[in-house]
Amino acid sequence: MSKVMIEKLDHNTSKSDEMTFIKKVREAAGTGSYMASFLTEELIQWLERQVDDDLSTDICSELEAYKLSNRHHEGEVANLSGVNKNQAKQIIMVMEENATIKTYNATLPEITAERDEIKKKYANLEYAFGEMKHMKDEEIEDSRATIEALLAGGDRAEAVTHALRLGKTQQMKDDIERGD
Repeated sequence: MSKVMIEKLDHNTSKSDEMTFIKKVREAAGTGSYMASFLTEELIQWLERQVDDDLSTDICSELEAYKLSNRHHEGEVANLSGVNKNQAKQIIMVMEENATIKTYNATLPEITAERDEIKKKYANLEYAFGEMKHMKDEEIEDSRATIEALLAGGDRAEAVTHALRLGKTQQMKDDIERGD
């Protein structure tokens, strides 16, 4: 082990002389020592930047600040991870809804065709219902006319028979209109 002579520093020492001092200490540390592993090239460069910019060179406080910042960022990452999970769930729900909509849209032509067929059947039923009602109205009118003629001709017994038929016809018409 050889000795290295280094000048003592004080408050009047220039920045350049301070950096020269650190570099001499680094050289004196040699290789393989704890001091050499501490005074890395990256540390020397960091110290030069800090000194040039008149910033603190307190490595321990810098390390604590980084640890604190790291914990803060870890909390933010955990929070964002939770947010991302919620957003992923929402995206999955939207994708499932879209799949349902696509399935529904794919069946729309079939549904539309079925609806059109039902409309046609309903229209046919309405037409048939109208025809049946019209026929019953005519039958009722014919029966009334027959009853009036029979009563005018004095055939009361035959008029009663037609009146009973007319009552059944009227009842059938009323049943049809009610949908019975």
